[in-house]
Amino acid sequence: MNRDIESLVKGFVDELEGIFTKRNKEQVNELIASLTNGRKQVTPKGRILSGKRSPEELEKLQGKLKAYVEKNPGQRCEEIAKGMGTTTDDLALPLRKINFKTQGKARGRRYWVR
Repeated sequence: MNRDIESLVKGFVDELEGIFTKRNKEQVNELIASLTNGRKQVTPKGRILSGKRSPEELEKLQGKLKAYVEKNPGQRCEEIAKGMGTTTDDLALPLRKINFKTQGKARGRRYWVR
């Protein structure tokens, strides 16, 4: 009889843990979506994925990027990202779209406005 009760309690606890874990993941996803205007999503393994940015969002970032590089010529992508308070991943597409004068290769590439 004790084994039956222990088995029932263990099954109940396992079920509750599953419910709480699922609910916590949903709450984390909702929180991230609210903080990032729905642009970021979390995979079941907890990895954050960036969604596709709107043309307006890209245009706005390109304008900020060009203004920053005009004021701070000759910086690398990492330095630009730090100065703008963003990530290098977020700057990769705008850097390719704007026709900057560059010097160097890969991580050492520096940017100037033409």
